[in-house]
Amino acid sequence: MLTEDELARYIRQIDLTTLGAKGQGKLKQSSVLIVGCGGLGSIASLYLAGAGVGHIGLLDYDKVEISNLHRQIIYRTKCLGEYKVEAAREELQQINYEIKISLHQLKITTNTNIDDLIANYECVLDGTDDLAVKLLLNKACYRQKKPLFHGGVSQWGGQVTSIVPPLAELPCLACFSDNIDGGIQADNRLLEGILGPVCGLIASIQAMEVIKFIIKEKVLSGKLLLIDGKDLNFTFIQLKKNPHCSVCAEIKG
Repeated sequence: MLTEDELARYIRQIDLTTLGAKGQGKLKQSSVLIVGCGGLGSIASLYLAGAGVGHIGLLDYDKVEISNLHRQIIYRTKCLGEYKVEAAREELQQINYEIKISLHQLKITTNTNIDDLIANYECVLDGTDDLAVKLLLNKACYRQKKPLFHGGVSQWGGQVTSIVPPLAELPCLACFSDNIDGGIQADNRLLEGILGPVCGLIASIQAMEVIKFIIKEKVLSGKLLLIDGKDLNFTFIQLKKNPHCSVCAEIKG
């Protein structure tokens, strides 16, 4: 049930015939874990909070550095030295005080109990820049049949796909991990560079995919969207399931 304040806050969304008050209610009851509060996760969190996602989890272990500010626009100069999850929560509460925000200040490794982390969330948004972490998330989400919204950025471009149940006939992230530009290790990304608005573009699409999934609209499933920001080219690639995939073959969708 939406309150009068919520009806007033979300009226422009509710006016969408494909969303309406029913869809807004679904957003209010939904929960999303954002893994990585950097260039993708921090921006996606702004839109998801503004849209009225009822429970947002923020997972990151890093602190805000001055080199983050050109693309991680949730943070301000006054946030330098603060933990990202804490600084992000403060900003998100200013945007929408009616939602719940949970903090997970940790670094995901092979020893992390990811299943317990994602168990309390409806879906997971991948905002990391580490391929190993992406693949750990992929395996855990596949195992628990939780949707995973992948994004990656590099230099002038990026990519997005949504891996959602039912999974039996769909490829998982491990099926095409060799082609994940966003899985480049952080040190290499610093050498390559990244244009700030590219993060905004990819993160916005990720947030939109999450919202569409929650309100039962069709998402980018089974396809990879590649974006070249320099030439403004958008290319869709049909993904194929790898019959020898270590995740898909091991875990039944």
